[in-house]
Amino acid sequence: MFLVYIMSFRSCCVSSLKAVIEILDNSNAELKDVIENVTEEMQDNLDEAKEGLLNKVEEAQDRLEEVKTRVTEQVENAQEKLEDAKEIVAQHVEQAKSNVDEAKEALLEKTEDLKEIKLDVKEQVKEQIVAVLDEAIDSSNNSI
Repeated sequence: MFLVYIMSFRSCCVSSLKAVIEILDNSNAELKDVIENVTEEMQDNLDEAKEGLLNKVEEAQDRLEEVKTRVTEQVENAQEKLEDAKEIVAQHVEQAKSNVDEAKEALLEKTEDLKEIKLDVKEQVKEQIVAVLDEAIDSSNNSI
């Protein structure tokens, strides 16, 4: 982009010098007036080029601000989504902990139930053994 301004400035200088040479060849104008006119024209061209560059800089700054704003918004959105995701994960972790605690409690209850059943079965087996032994003793006493 800068090259465009340099080329246009160069072109302006060349045409200004051509004009100076032509004026000097065709008239009796004083060199001081010619130099003054060329200087004014060059200054005008420089001012135009400077103004063009300043406009481009302003446009670039505006675009940069727009990009900064968009990036900031995207970062904020990403942070919100991250917080939401963290919250969801925390809820799932809490639910999983609760499920594990419930499963442990249920397992402990079943273990207690099994212990009671085991004791009941032992007691029934003892009673059956005692009954069989009593019967065997009775029948052996009757046989004697």
